[in-house]
Amino acid sequence: PVVVAAEDVPRFSTLSANQLAIRDWPKSHVPPGAFSAVEEAAGRVTLGALVKGETLMAERLASRDAGRGMAPGIARGKRAFTIQT
Repeated sequence: PVVVAAEDVPRFSTLSANQLAIRDWPKSHVPPGAFSAVEEAAGRVTLGALVKGETLMAERLASRDAGRGMAPGIARGKRAFTIQT
């Protein structure tokens, strides 16, 4: 089995279990880096937008200790801030 997005998910979103689903795949066709349990991906932040049905790959999600929101997308040594327009 592999974990897939159950709905479209925007970039820098923290994944919840209800946004994920399990899909059966033959073991010989599971891509390297694919998650096999919802618990592995839930609580992690997306580095890019996910589309419904997309297989969740490790490189598309920030590590658990990377922070929330935009923090995982900011390069080390850089800063980001909001400017009201």
